[in-house]
Parts: sequence; structure tokens; C-alpha cells
Amino acid sequence: MSLSKKVIIIITLVVFAAFSAGGTVLLATNSRAALAESVAQNSRRKQMSCYALESKLLADRLNGRKTDKTELARYADKMVAYATGEEIEIIDSNGQVIFSNLKGDAPVLRQNSYSVEKNENGYFNCFNATLSSYGTELNIIMRYDISYVFVERKRQYIAFLLIESAVLLCSGLAAFFITKRITRPLERLAQTANRISGGEYSLRTRIDSGDEIGSLSKSFDAMVAELEQQLENRTAFVADFSHELKTPMTSVIGYADILRTHVLDEHDKFMYADRIFKNAKRMENLSVKMLRMLKLSQTEPTLEPVESERIERGIRQMFENGENLDINSEKGIKILCDYDLLLTLLRNLIENAFRFSDGQKVIVKIERSGNCCRFGVADSGRGMTQEEIRRAAEPFYKADKSRSAAGYGIGLSICKSICTLFKTELKFESELGRGTCVSFDLEVTE
Repeated sequence: MSLSKKVIIIITLVVFAAFSAGGTVLLATNSRAALAESVAQNSRRKQMSCYALESKLLADRLNGRKTDKTELARYADKMVAYATGEEIEIIDSNGQVIFSNLKGDAPVLRQNSYSVEKNENGYFNCFNATLSSYGTELNIIMRYDISYVFVERKRQYIAFLLIESAVLLCSGLAAFFITKRITRPLERLAQTANRISGGEYSLRTRIDSGDEIGSLSKSFDAMVAELEQQLENRTAFVADFSHELKTPMTSVIGYADILRTHVLDEHDKFMYADRIFKNAKRMENLSVKMLRMLKLSQTEPTLEPVESERIERGIRQMFENGENLDINSEKGIKILCDYDLLLTLLRNLIENAFRFSDGQKVIVKIERSGNCCRFGVADSGRGMTQEEIRRAAEPFYKADKSRSAAGYGIGLSICKSICTLFKTELKFESELGRGTCVSFDLEVTE
């Protein structure tokens, strides 16, 4: 089921539930109020009828005569004639019916009580009253037609159902157009994503709605642009990698063919064998760097306290012939790190600095900075632009895209991966024409 259908169904159900609950409560409250008002009105009519009968008994008493049942029946008949819709039954103390205009069977009620009942003629409000006056005891049953209350309630329910149906129809239509307006950019986003997955990386959604969907579109377009850039870098890397691999491989094949097909003296044999060895080492170094970058994502660092002096010795051992390398290390600092990974990180940074230092000195600093130890590698090369700094640690990215430039564009990516394992980050400070300093901080332990 599509999102738009789900939204329409949910909105319609919510409106239906809210409207039904509210309408039902309102109608029930109105019906109870109308019924209570009708019962109160009939109770007053019952009281008036009882007062009228009691007045008749009192008048007969004052006139010095006993009330005759036949006369009482005629009086009750006149009284009912004036009281529209009133049914009454008068019973004496012996259970004999003196007067009755009840339609159907008399209701069964306790003395001095009332009820609401339904029969084939409609709804009725029934009362049972006992009248004792001057030696005469009468049981009076009165019944009032209140069908109009229930007829009105039914009419209100029918009107409510019609209104509710209209509201549901309007809410459904409104939900349809609203969801279409909301989901249209999402459908466009999905279509663009499908086309991008098919290889059309230059496509963009460009939805500028100013809401969350617009924000999602901008993030999506930025992600696609980043993906497109990475694919371009990867393609360029594959081309560079193929070239770098092809060049030494061609040399190896050529020199090996000379050794295989020519008779050479010892000097020439050694020269060609040495060239084969150097080109093979070049291919090996390239393969090692590739494997190192792939393995870092699966590496768990072993953190232990390492003295700054040991780190300095490790750097000097890696660069024994580093005449242009200055190391300024503060003594007595214990750094929490993985020693081998840290040396790999520093070696890549230093090699990268040498590559762009134009034969000038590279300076390595190890110094305390608050609760951390700051490592910095600075060169005096050409410097970097802000765009180059932003993308420097991307895999396969080379600021100098010419094939004559040394390196494979993965050294700083390895550095970034190691920094991620150490829960730190590379910081670049660079100025065009004056050089670059790359630094990172590691935790100090006592």
C-alpha cells in the first residue's frame, strides 16, 4: 500500500473516531437532558393532578358529604380532558378501579415511584402515587406520552450521521489532495534515486519546498554530489593505479625478456636484475598500501602507555637518512595509543610532507597540550587551498592530479582511518606558498 493511501486512511479514521466520539457524547448528553426535562415536567403535571383530586376530596369534606366514586370518576374524566396526553387510573383501597383511560396494560410500579417504559404505542413516563385524605385512600397511576423525546433523538442521530458522512467525504478529499502534494516530491525523489542507481549520477532532485522534504532533498543532492565526486576520484585512481602498475610491470617484462634472450656479462645481468627488483618493490609497496587501507577498517587498536622518547626513536629509525627531518619532542610524556598504528600514522604524514616540501625541512613536533599530547608535522611546500584541505583525507584523492606526482592518493586516507580508531581527527593549517601543518591530539596518561 502506498504512503498516500495510508495517510488518507489514517486521517479518515482519526476524523471518524474523533467526530463519532464527540458527536455521540453530545447527542447522548442532549438526549439525557431532554428526557430529564420531560420527566420533571411530567412530575409537575402529576403533582397538579394529585392536588386537583385532593381538592375534590377536601371540597366534599367541607360540604359534609362523602365523595362518591361515580362522581370522582366524572371529575377525573373532566380533569383528563383538560390535560392533553395524560392517562390516569384511580384505584381505591380495595383494589377496585374507579377510573381509567389507560391504553393497554397498567404499568407495574412501586408506590410513589416513576419509570420510563416502551410499549407498542411508544415511550411513556409512568408515575405511581398514593393519595390519603380524610379517610379516603386512593392509588393513582399516571402515564404521559414522551415519544417526542425519542423521535427527536432519532432525528438528531440521523442528522448527525448525514453530517458525519459529509465531513468524512470532505476530510477524505482534503487528505487526498494534501497527501498528493506531500508525496509528489517524495515520488520525484524516489524516481531520481532509481535513475541514479542506474548510473545517472549527474541527476539532482532540486526540490526547494522550504520544509523537511526540501531539507531531505538538499541532503540527498549533496550526498549524490559527494558520491559522484568519489566515483570520479575512484575512476581517476583506477587509471593512475593501472598506470603505476603498468609502468613497472612493463619494465619487469622488458628486462626479464632481455635476460632471457640475450647473452650478457655479469655487470649487465646485475643491472637488469636490479631494475627488475626495484620495479617489483614498487609494485609491492603499492599493494601493501592498498591492503593496509583495507585492513584498517577491521582493526581494533591495542591502547597502552607509550613514552614520547620511544616514539621519537621509532621515527628516527623509520627515516635513518632523513637529513631534512627535524624532530622536536618534549620528554617524559606518556601517550595512550597503539604504538605500531601511531608510527604508521606518523610515517604517512611525514612521507606526504616530504613529497610536497620541495627539498626543504620537515618538522615533527611532539608536545603536551592540556590533557593531551599534540603531534604536528609541518612542511614548507606549496601549501593547500581550502578545497584541497576539505578533501585531503578522501580515499583516492590527489591534490596534484598529474601522473608525474608521486604517491597514490591513499596515504592521508590511511591517516584519517587511524585517527578514527584513536577517536581523534586530523587538523590542517595551511597557507599557499608557505607550507602546511597537519596535527592531531592523543590522550595523555600518568
